[in-house]
Amino acid sequence: MAVASTNAAMDHIGVATALEAAFADGVAAQRSGDLGAAESAYATAHRLAPGEARILANWAEVAAARGAIEDAIARWEAALACPAELAHAGAQPWTRLGALRDAAGRHDEAAAAWREAIRRAPDDRGLWHSLAASLRAAGRYAVAEDAFRQIKRRWPDDSWSQVVLAGLALQRGAFAEALRSFDAAAAAEPANPHVAQARLAFALTDPEETRASLAARHRACAATLARDVPRQLRWRNPADPERPLAVGFLSGDLRNHSVARFLLPMLANRERFAGRTVLYKADVRRDGMTAALIAASDALRSIAGSDDASAARTIGDDGIDVLIDLSGHTVGGRLGVFARQPAPIQLAWIGYPTGTGLDDCLQRVTDAVVDPIGTESESRERLMRLPAPFLCFRPNPDAPAVTPPPSASGASFTFGSFNALHKLTDATIGLWAHVLAAVPRSRLLLKAHGLDDPRIAAAQRARFAAAGLPPDRVAIAAFEPAERDHLARYADMDVALDPTPYAGTTTTCEALWMGVPVVTLCGSLPQARVGASLLGAVGLEDFAVTERDAFVRAAAGLAAAPGRLCEVRASLRERMARSPLCDGARLAQALGDALRATWRGWCAAQSRTREDER
Repeated sequence: MAVASTNAAMDHIGVATALEAAFADGVAAQRSGDLGAAESAYATAHRLAPGEARILANWAEVAAARGAIEDAIARWEAALACPAELAHAGAQPWTRLGALRDAAGRHDEAAAAWREAIRRAPDDRGLWHSLAASLRAAGRYAVAEDAFRQIKRRWPDDSWSQVVLAGLALQRGAFAEALRSFDAAAAAEPANPHVAQARLAFALTDPEETRASLAARHRACAATLARDVPRQLRWRNPADPERPLAVGFLSGDLRNHSVARFLLPMLANRERFAGRTVLYKADVRRDGMTAALIAASDALRSIAGSDDASAARTIGDDGIDVLIDLSGHTVGGRLGVFARQPAPIQLAWIGYPTGTGLDDCLQRVTDAVVDPIGTESESRERLMRLPAPFLCFRPNPDAPAVTPPPSASGASFTFGSFNALHKLTDATIGLWAHVLAAVPRSRLLLKAHGLDDPRIAAAQRARFAAAGLPPDRVAIAAFEPAERDHLARYADMDVALDPTPYAGTTTTCEALWMGVPVVTLCGSLPQARVGASLLGAVGLEDFAVTERDAFVRAAAGLAAAPGRLCEVRASLRERMARSPLCDGARLAQALGDALRATWRGWCAAQSRTREDER
């Protein structure tokens, strides 16, 4: 018996020694950046001690660094389930779990983690912000608004809460309230670029803005981003006008996002515009679309954890000739990188509807419908016009089949919009109310993130009622996270109505693919003209109008012509599939031709500079 006890003790010592050795190997590999070795070492340690939280926590961080967010979440959850080891660790483990769940899009679960972190550190303002942001991202706008108001009460100097409250007021349609909140935040922190960027989101929906005023707002915002930023004015890129180009795309949306839907058809034809393509990913989220983008490019670099200067150095070291922005001033955008000019040619393309304000750093890719000839002096930025449309859409291959219009089976004629709520300006609601007044017994179907919140839905119904549209003529559908379910709801819509002055892009393409014609009101600003470019591409120019009365006539005319509506419905998907809007090769070639001409111009300028220096 004594021998057996001795052997058991020795075995225990051996396991403990092996465990500590494996754990130490994992720590060393993790610190050196060898994630593969760290993964292996922690896996060994976990097999030896499945219930040790320290192993699971470190192993989770390795998974996060590798981009395996779901693995990281599972390991942190297992670590936090260990009986005692993390009981006194404070808020930090829950903070990591909340951040990872948010990165995975599991925002309701993230909110639960943030609440636990707050329970452990109730005076940490950052945790309160994270909780409110998760609730907002989950579409629980009213609850998020309550949370941000609580922050504002506890920390009256918190200008960011004022900014977010302004954005949430937009969801309710309280535009005057939103403007007051934005202006209060800007007055408190006039040099904060994030506050200025948030204010731009409001300006894009303001019918009073002109090209000149909007350009001035963007330049002022960009100036805060570029203040004291050193620029790269001498590049190592060989000035050979005919060599293959290295093209980089920088975005915070390289995942299942509308930006990716427009980028993928280009990357699938990358040989037409680039010799090498590199994706610069500004966030940590990855999914099947990320994998598709990686497969269609030559490399992906994560810059999510890098500051702007480091990211710019990475791009410069990669020898990128053309760097293309796909985020602009939206969340996840990295215009501070572009302000440093890490590439000789820099463009702004999809992801933001108008100029960025970095006029001397970025050209904007557009077409002559969105930016007619003669608007250059008002826009200020240099325009790279491609043949219309300036983008290409990749429809969801799993989209449901097109169905006949619901009115064909005797249902009420249904107009609809699945656009984001902040686009539902007072001008939009008034215009749509006139459309429904012109078509008796018709109804309006709305579906958007946040409408499953009773307070948000009630606020929107009240706005339509004030415009003369009774609540029983406004149908509200809950947000559907599954894209196929979202697309299937177009079967309940006869005609889609575009908002004004901020028209839809992805929503318009989705409606057209589902056979639903869209009526758009063309304004003077780029964001008010993109619908005309999309409709022109599929031969529906008649539905892109320039006057409000014409908008009403076009929409009501479709309701009065059921035969034409059925014909459009039945033929629209095939027409779109064969149109320039879905022709990635066409657009890639057009971009390649434009880039080559711009590159030759840059090379010629370099030659002149060298001659002057001699």
